[in-house]
Amino acid sequence: MNSRMTPTDKGASAVPDPMGDLETMVSNLLGLVTAMRQRVSDPQINGIYVTACNFLRLGHADRALPLFSTLTVLRPERVQLWHALGICHRRLNGFAPAAKAFGRGFELDPAFLDCGLMQVEALLLQGLRTEATQLLNQVD
Repeated sequence: MNSRMTPTDKGASAVPDPMGDLETMVSNLLGLVTAMRQRVSDPQINGIYVTACNFLRLGHADRALPLFSTLTVLRPERVQLWHALGICHRRLNGFAPAAKAFGRGFELDPAFLDCGLMQVEALLLQGLRTEATQLLNQVD
């Protein structure tokens, strides 16, 4: 029996351990993401960003969304990518994911007030007045 197998209730045979498989899959995925971050150059990132911004400008938030989502995986430290992702979700009436994206941008750079204020708006649009008020008190 390999390390990924666990005994059944009767102990007669072994079944795959789904958590072990999940851990392996997640570990492999994180390795691939790290490799992709290193392989994609800043000029390539900027090209994808310009394309996504053009889709957004032309009213195609649905086409821009997967591009911005990908960019936030490849360059999670870039505030403007989280801001743009939040705008896409907001335009598609995805208020919860918009609030999350704006919140991530605001965490990265509290001086980028657009993210903080847009997160407040997204929270209000979800009816989360208390959370929005608490966040608004943090935005100076």
